[in-house]
Amino acid sequence: ALTGMALYAASGLVFLAVIVPATSLGVRRLHDANQSGWMYLLALIPTVGPLALLVFMAQASNPAGARFDDAMRLPYGLESL
Repeated sequence: ALTGMALYAASGLVFLAVIVPATSLGVRRLHDANQSGWMYLLALIPTVGPLALLVFMAQASNPAGARFDDAMRLPYGLESL
């Protein structure tokens, strides 16, 4: 029983260690294709959602997706901080 609980705990830690970077990477890929990161929630729709997400992520990069990079830019005058 202790071995089962240890495996369960270890798999939970691995899941947490993988889900955050995987989600970040998926959202970044959608941004590169000039799609909203909220489209990543399509993965929650059974069967059709992951397929649609795969199609969106397989799109070629679009230079217009750089608009998502500007969100972290500081306001004018604060760039030197």
